Amino acid sequence: MCKVFQDLIDRDPNKAIPCYIAAIHSIENEDIPILPKDYVTKLSRTIINQWDDLDHKLKVHLTKEDVYNQEVGTSCPKDAEHALNAMRRAYFGKS
Repeated sequence: MCKVFQDLIDRDPNKAIPCYIAAIHSIENEDIPILPKDYVTKLSRTIINQWDDLDHKLKVHLTKEDVYNQEVGTSCPKDAEHALNAMRRAYFGKS
């Protein structure tokens, strides 16, 4: 699954934001996360390195420190659930 999302992010780096939020939400709230922790670490580095250039509506829920610590701001559980369901639909065809 990582390749599918990496291809998406390679085409549009802004998609790293919802993928990251969904992945962290999944790690914190599910028995089997949607993405492995090592990929989330890679995704975090990508976001930190491109922080000033990324533009996504969900970015307001994050700080660079959140991403560095692999956390999500407390204000976005609903958005995280939407992002996670969108990732599932994209990969599995369902949520």
